Amino acid sequence: MKRLVTALGAVVSLAGGAASAAPGLGEEVYGVRVEPGVYEVETRYGRLQGGSDDGRSAVVVELGHGFSDRFEGSLIGEIGRDPGGSYGFDAVGAEARYRIGTLPGLGVDVGVYGEYVASLRGAEPDRVEFKALFEKRTGPLDARVNFIIEHELGGAGITEYGYAARADWAVTDDVRLGAMAFGDVGDNHGFGGRRDHFVGPSASWEIEHLPGAGELKFEAGYLFPLGAARDTTDGQLRFGLEWERRF
Repeated sequence: MKRLVTALGAVVSLAGGAASAAPGLGEEVYGVRVEPGVYEVETRYGRLQGGSDDGRSAVVVELGHGFSDRFEGSLIGEIGRDPGGSYGFDAVGAEARYRIGTLPGLGVDVGVYGEYVASLRGAEPDRVEFKALFEKRTGPLDARVNFIIEHELGGAGITEYGYAARADWAVTDDVRLGAMAFGDVGDNHGFGGRRDHFVGPSASWEIEHLPGAGELKFEAGYLFPLGAARDTTDGQLRFGLEWERRF
C-alpha cells in the first residue's frame, strides 16, 4: 500500500494552468460492482481537438482499494492544461463507491458514489460530487449509466447536473467494443437548453494473469461534440490505463 501511495504521488508531482472541465474530460463511467481485496492504479487522459478549446486537457490519477464486495475507497489527483498553456497540478481528493444491491426483476445493479475534491488553486473552489450508479450485465453486454450532481463549495455555489453512460460488448475474452456519452443537463439556474454533450466509440483490451504483476487494462476512445460543445471543439480524444493486483 505504501508503495502504491508513493507511486501516485510521484506521477502527480510530474505536473507542475488548469483546465475547466468539459463533460467526459478525464472522467469515467463508473460501474457498481466492487472487487474485494484488489488495489488498482488508474490513469485517465482526455484532450480536446480543434476549435478554440484545442489542446485543453485533463489527466486524472486514481488509487483505489476494494475494502469489501460493496465498498471501494480511492485517492485522486487531477492535472490540467488550458489551450496554449502548460500542465499544472489542479486538485487532490477522495472518493467512495458503495454497491446497494440489485433491482428485483430487472437485474440492474444500483450503487452510489461520493467525492470531495480540494482545489490547489486559489481561484477555483473546492467541490463535492454525488452520483447514482446503475449497471446491467447480461452475457457479453455491460451497460452503465451515472446520474451526476456536482456542487461548488463557497464562491458562487454553483450546482451542476449531468450524466455519463457507456455500453460495450465482449468481442473476445480480452477485447470489448462499445460507445460512451457524457453531457450536461442543467444547473441551479435551470434545465435543458443548448448544453455540452459528447458521444463516440470506445475500445478496451485486458492483459490478465501477468506473472506476479496482476492485470492491465488499456482503453481508447474518441467522442464527437454535440450541442454547445460544437462551438468550441471538434472532438475529444481519450486514453486510459488501469493496473489491478491483489496484495
